[in-house]
Amino acid sequence: MAPERSERVKLRHKRKRDSKEQQPDASEQQSKRVKLGGKPQESESAIATIAKQSPPSIQESELNGPQTDVAVQEYQTTRVEREETQEGKTTKSEKKRKRRENEKAKTAENGTAVLGQDTVGSKQAVPVIALTCEGHKEGSSSKPHQNDDARVSTTNQDSGSVAEAKRGRRGRSKHSTAGGPTWNISRPVGGRFLSAEPIFTPDEKHLILATKSAVQIYSTSSSLLIRTITMTKSHAIAFYALSTLDSDNLYVATSSGSISLWNWVDGKKLTGWDTKSQIRGMATASTKEDAEDTIYTINKRDQRWSINAYRVRGELPDEAKVQHIALLQSSKPLRSFEVMDGGSHIVAAHTDSLSIGRITSMRNSELKDLRYAWLEVRCTDTVTCFDARVITPSADDISKGSLRVSNSSLDIAVGSIRGSLMVYEDLYNKLVQAEQSIKGNGSSPQLFPRILSWHREAVSTVRWSRDGNYVISGGKETVLVIWQQATEKKTFLPNLTSQIDLVVISPSGASYAVQLADNSVMVLSTTEMKPRANIAGIQARSLTFDDLEMPKLTTITSSAQASQQAFDVFSRTAATCNSLRPNQLILAVPASETRVERGSAQPPAPFLQTFDMSTSHHISRQAATRNNVTNFNVGPEGLKLQEPDIKMLQVTRDGKWLATIEEWIPPTKDVAFLAADDVAMHEAQCQRREVYLKFWRWDAKDQRWALNTRVDAPHQSSDGQVTYRALDLIADPSSVGFTTIGEDGIIRVWKPKTRFRNGVVVHGSNTEGSVDWSCRHSTELDNDSEILDAGTDLSTPRVPVRACLAYSTDGSVLAASQDFASVSERGVVHFIDTSTSKIRYSKSGLYNSSLISFDFTDRYFIILSDTLSVWDLVNDELSYGFTLRDRRLTPSQKVAMFHLAINRVDGTFAVALPTDDGGKQTSGVAFNPKRLGSKIMVFEPMKPEPLYVTSNASLTNVVTALLPAQGSKGYIAIDAAAEIRILSPSSTS
Repeated sequence: MAPERSERVKLRHKRKRDSKEQQPDASEQQSKRVKLGGKPQESESAIATIAKQSPPSIQESELNGPQTDVAVQEYQTTRVEREETQEGKTTKSEKKRKRRENEKAKTAENGTAVLGQDTVGSKQAVPVIALTCEGHKEGSSSKPHQNDDARVSTTNQDSGSVAEAKRGRRGRSKHSTAGGPTWNISRPVGGRFLSAEPIFTPDEKHLILATKSAVQIYSTSSSLLIRTITMTKSHAIAFYALSTLDSDNLYVATSSGSISLWNWVDGKKLTGWDTKSQIRGMATASTKEDAEDTIYTINKRDQRWSINAYRVRGELPDEAKVQHIALLQSSKPLRSFEVMDGGSHIVAAHTDSLSIGRITSMRNSELKDLRYAWLEVRCTDTVTCFDARVITPSADDISKGSLRVSNSSLDIAVGSIRGSLMVYEDLYNKLVQAEQSIKGNGSSPQLFPRILSWHREAVSTVRWSRDGNYVISGGKETVLVIWQQATEKKTFLPNLTSQIDLVVISPSGASYAVQLADNSVMVLSTTEMKPRANIAGIQARSLTFDDLEMPKLTTITSSAQASQQAFDVFSRTAATCNSLRPNQLILAVPASETRVERGSAQPPAPFLQTFDMSTSHHISRQAATRNNVTNFNVGPEGLKLQEPDIKMLQVTRDGKWLATIEEWIPPTKDVAFLAADDVAMHEAQCQRREVYLKFWRWDAKDQRWALNTRVDAPHQSSDGQVTYRALDLIADPSSVGFTTIGEDGIIRVWKPKTRFRNGVVVHGSNTEGSVDWSCRHSTELDNDSEILDAGTDLSTPRVPVRACLAYSTDGSVLAASQDFASVSERGVVHFIDTSTSKIRYSKSGLYNSSLISFDFTDRYFIILSDTLSVWDLVNDELSYGFTLRDRRLTPSQKVAMFHLAINRVDGTFAVALPTDDGGKQTSGVAFNPKRLGSKIMVFEPMKPEPLYVTSNASLTNVVTALLPAQGSKGYIAIDAAAEIRILSPSSTS
């Protein structure tokens, strides 16, 4: 045993003996207990500060070692060690001398690497705390429970046990980790509407939609959300269907395979059961003689697909009362299906064929006796959508049961991937005749469909009108096409706001519900073709990897896009909150996100949306860049013309000015002929890059942002040949203004200036004076050799891969840093006096690699990179730090998935970090995007123990934006599913 180890063991035994002799009471013992991150008691001797350990290189054998409970992050910090001595036996000078001796001895023993190769303060520590934040109880901060996975396990070199740390936490208040308030996370707000068809109620006064977390009922007269039915967190909604016997009841199917019956009028759950298989589609049907609904589903189990029927007797969640029968078994994937005429016909779509079933049993028979005769027809192209209608015989044959079914006619309209429509008339009877002709019984019928051509690309939706005289179709052209069947004459409703995903016709045929790819639904009058209602959800970029998602199709456009550029899976969402309207979120959104087409490219975001989080209501949407929504937007090779992408946006403190940075770069195919290799091609793209800084003024009259000033290439080379990217944009907290930093290493401060003519203020369209924006100050971050490492090469131009800016609370100090590819050039942060735009202080070694973000809160400076560091600016020392050790993520992926936010109302800060499902993978395995979620931790800067940590079930998708709440405590998180979560302390605390 090492000498230092022996001394510590002796000291621990001596403490136990002293404590037994003194026998303090319970209250005194509780007061002396050391709390992680808490302030020391006045009678205690000294506290060693926390030294950050340098992260190991990727070549180390640790890469393949076991992980902690959080698979993508591993946090390490050092533990505060306190030496308890009897009061009055040790003087103040002796304490200081002993602290210095311990510091030198333990630093020499462990070789602890401290920030910037300097001492982090006058105090050092050796013990290490492995902080595991898995499974903190949601909504109650981090109070431990016996069956909860949340724990802070303390491991040090003097045999301290985890159980001891747990015993120390049991005495805390149930509202906090260390005496603070209870934190809660809200249920998701927003989200993308499902690809399931919207449902009109029979009276057509309401429209039922759903996201994966809630069913939403909207008014068709006012477009307002009037009711929400929220599912449990562990079940995501997959499909929904209205009861055919009671229109107040709604069946809801979840991704886990369960089906529940709800009364959507009062929001009560009536019954439910589990199908024990994945559900890929759902429909309901019944006849006048039926006493129960028949629920039809597409199920998948073990790569086998089936169409099943269910009937439920009673309103108790008893699976014994659920009748079940399989109607069709198939090894080929079933994409969608329709049940028509009370269940007399079922049509299911495969990739390039249709399966058609006609009932052969009596329609009012028991479910166990339900039988269908199935036929299959192969289509000449890949099927993207279809709609079927049944023409029934006269009412005189209704009493003849199945004879009425056999005399009915089935017409099907099919949309294809190449844009054509195929119309089959009386298809089932023709298939029966064709089967009989093969056997020698009669002539062979003509099975060729009528072909209707207009769409240039894949058809997304097709519908028969109620009278059967028209076929309505839509696709990527943003045009609703109405085909008259008798004459094949076309009528167009052009220039819709986005691509068309679905069209649903109301029960009376008086309205169309058109679901668009921008996450909105428009209700149109069929006679005037004018909108009666417009329902829009949050339109942020979404990316989910649900295993139950229907397989998407590979089109000409998606193939061309995939072959041109490789995109990262996740990207940050440019978003901010308005200080004047704190409930409103301003975010950059794409023009469309179609569900039909497969593609790895994240679409650019050329639009601005204002979304009210409190009411889950869309406020406005406007174009912020040039776009090709309604124009012909596909090149000769099938590659879609790309719009500019809004990378960053910020709002001034008065809420009247908005700044956006947009970027456009030509695709590689457009510049491939100019370059011989990849390096030359990248240079050709950079020379043709377009970057714009735009300033927008809030127009209170029109309730929209009006463009005031556009700055072309705010950062460019000295000769003007290369346009540099803008790497960060922030708003001045003390005045109206913005600050940017670019790849040129220059910080530019932008301020407004009132326009004068002959000494008189020039007025614009309103009574206020006209304002122009310009660069008021600029500061170049020089390459001072004194703060760089000796191995830094200053002879060649250096372009940063990442840069960050941050203002102090009062706006008097601006922090700036550039992160370079070279390790020897990382970790330098410059502190600039905003009154003179001069660099007053530069500090090296504040971070090691992969700079993500940093910000000020009171006296502390928070840095998020490969480490999370909290720096005390007053004492110029590191308070504590965590090391994020996972090496599976590239720097660009970390920028997209790591987030830092500061709330200056309560002085807390929050970080969002990606996690996989339970930390089962090792760090040597490449991450799987389908298994990634996020975890948000809220800290006080003076305490290393988090105030709140979200549970695994809270955020099952990667967080793409993390913002502080405006004017209140808490944070706002936007995830890859376009859902908003609000983290806030409870109002009672």
